[in-house]
Amino acid sequence: MYQFSMKYYRELFVKSFGVSGDSKVKEIKGRVRQLKSEFLKVLYSNVCRSLFEKHKLMFAFNMAIKVHLDDGHSSGDEKRDLFNKKLKELEMMNHHPTSNNYDKS
Repeated sequence: MYQFSMKYYRELFVKSFGVSGDSKVKEIKGRVRQLKSEFLKVLYSNVCRSLFEKHKLMFAFNMAIKVHLDDGHSSGDEKRDLFNKKLKELEMMNHHPTSNNYDKS
């Protein structure tokens, strides 16, 4: 199981301010958007360094869903429906084995 401390996230947050540098963006909304974008890049690249390869795609997908929800582009219902559909597919696969799984004596 992966665990990261609050200190680690805080350091990444501060680092993202340094990466964004002296911005030419004068309006507050634009600057916040830029800082959010830089923080997500720093967060993704640093966290992915410590993940197993097979977990990176799920982490990226989870981040994308959360950003999408935060931006108001979709609702939590869509996320729930997506996962429920996949769970139902997995259950069907487990309840209906293929003919290759039978022992042919």
